[in-house]
Amino acid sequence: MYPLISQSPASLTGEKIPIHFRSSRKASGPPGQGIEYGALSASSATPSLEEDEVGGHGHGRETRLGSAHTHATSKPHKNAPFLPGDRVIFAESPSAPGVPVVYRTPDERASNPDRLNLDRRKLSVCPILEGEEQLRLLNYQHNQISRIQHLSALKRLIFLDLYDNHIEEISGLAALKSLRVLMLGKNRIRKIENLDSLLKLDVLDLHGNQISKIENLNHLTELRVLNLAGNMISHVDELSGIDSLAELNLRRNKIRTVAEIDTLPNLQRLFLSFNEISW
Repeated sequence: MYPLISQSPASLTGEKIPIHFRSSRKASGPPGQGIEYGALSASSATPSLEEDEVGGHGHGRETRLGSAHTHATSKPHKNAPFLPGDRVIFAESPSAPGVPVVYRTPDERASNPDRLNLDRRKLSVCPILEGEEQLRLLNYQHNQISRIQHLSALKRLIFLDLYDNHIEEISGLAALKSLRVLMLGKNRIRKIENLDSLLKLDVLDLHGNQISKIENLNHLTELRVLNLAGNMISHVDELSGIDSLAELNLRRNKIRTVAEIDTLPNLQRLFLSFNEISW
């Protein structure tokens, strides 16, 4: 039996995400892309790298994936097998024992077709998302997920948040060619890998992991924000090619030497405090 849960999700557009996003700001995208950035709070979309690895999440600062009605307290329908809010229903897959399947009511999906919040569901695996092919924002924060999976149908996904889980390997993302924001902070990742198809990636947050080397990022020519704070990196290199990078957070690592910083033509902010650099 999986918990029946409820919470309203949020939305965002296909536009580039501001480096220092705040919830009061809206995207001024082209016609037909009128979904608000404003539904996300400052603690979610693009953590301020000045705030170190705690920067959008730690010490009680949760991502609030709420739309304008997030704080509304609607009453449950009589005899409904769900709680108010998202009206998310969990069942077990008949073909994959132990794997939960997530359903939403037709009305709920119609009102929020592009976003789904599965924060704090005590999930140990990524569930199968039934009928959610239109999702653009998906939140899996604060679970116990150890492997990224069951996302291949989400071709339109732009924002994926897996902060505070048990993920050991970056994988299962090859089909997400539209992804712009990937939040993997506070996991158990040891290596940067398997990002080859994410050519539109704008924000990559890998803070609070066990990464010892910067690698496999040279193809991310649109990446503007990279957060590697709180890892085990000892040498900074392999940065050439990331020409759009504007913010780089390397605080709280074991860095002794720095190279290739001058190959980043658009770098505006670099954070190197709490390392082992000798001047």
